[in-house]
Amino acid sequence: MAAAKKMRLDDEQSVEVEGYVHNVSPIKVSRNNNNYFNAVFQDEEKYTDLVCFVPEYNGILKEMEKTKSPVSLSKIEKTVSARTGAYDIKVTSKSKVSAPARQLKFRFEDPDIQKLMTINEAKGLNPFQKITIQGKVMNKTDPSLQTIKSGEIIKRSYVTVADASDTIQVCAWDKHIDQLDLAKSYRFTAVSLRSFDGIKSITTCPDTNIQEIPDLGFVKAGETDAISVTDTMTIDSVSCNSLTLCTACNKDIGLFNPSINTVKCQNCHMRQKTANLHKTFKIQVNCKFASNAQPKKMSISHSVLSNFTETSELKSENQIEDYFLSKTNFKVEVTPSKSQILKILEAN
Repeated sequence: MAAAKKMRLDDEQSVEVEGYVHNVSPIKVSRNNNNYFNAVFQDEEKYTDLVCFVPEYNGILKEMEKTKSPVSLSKIEKTVSARTGAYDIKVTSKSKVSAPARQLKFRFEDPDIQKLMTINEAKGLNPFQKITIQGKVMNKTDPSLQTIKSGEIIKRSYVTVADASDTIQVCAWDKHIDQLDLAKSYRFTAVSLRSFDGIKSITTCPDTNIQEIPDLGFVKAGETDAISVTDTMTIDSVSCNSLTLCTACNKDIGLFNPSINTVKCQNCHMRQKTANLHKTFKIQVNCKFASNAQPKKMSISHSVLSNFTETSELKSENQIEDYFLSKTNFKVEVTPSKSQILKILEAN
């Protein structure tokens, strides 16, 4: 759910708003096992945090953000954030998403990502927002190679930065790694906030700007909360399904004739070249961890599969299932609550 607890207001607060959406996050799962996503809503006067519990609206709002199209949200709930005291927007199954009946008198304007905030203030925001912070580099790991969704292999390094208010971990990608030196201070513009098991971190993006600044002096150089831990996983059973993803909405195309030149997505209705479609695998495993013998059902993402040498070249569902069952155990990097597998480190 959203970062702060909310109080529901009277029914009279169920209203309609018109404006634009920004920073639409991927679909996430709350601690109560509910699917939701966050966004920022722009009306004529301000920007408001939004949480939506209708996964089907994720692709629609992402497309509206991409095309900078106005949106009307009806039968929403306005809730009071215990974090800011301001109104937030809650979209439920009763809410409707549509285009406004009239032309809006204001334009799509990105939130002011240039506004500088402290690390402590940043940690109070919902994830997937673009922000600007300043910090001194306290630690930097050696770069490692990572395969991203497009299939490109790029460098990644984890950097610990601190200001006078707090400390946070930054995931620096590719060109940004060499821009950062130990004990130097920088202004990070347009970095994206992330959250793993409630632990906030920051990642650089293609449009991130890093600029060296005068030394910040005293900083709160504490230990950052670990966003991952290492454990040993034993797999009892596995299921693998292949999906062919639309290049526009990133959803499964479904059945299509690979011999034809183009195909139309049944989700977003965009026609595209068949040669550009991307095949991915969705893997579910029933497993146990050495730290806790309680049986768990876990997902292994295509990205995790691609970034482990022994599984990166597997091409079929049967090959993948047979491989995972042929091993005694796996050394893996997972989130602290064991809710997500982040990386396969070793197979035995």
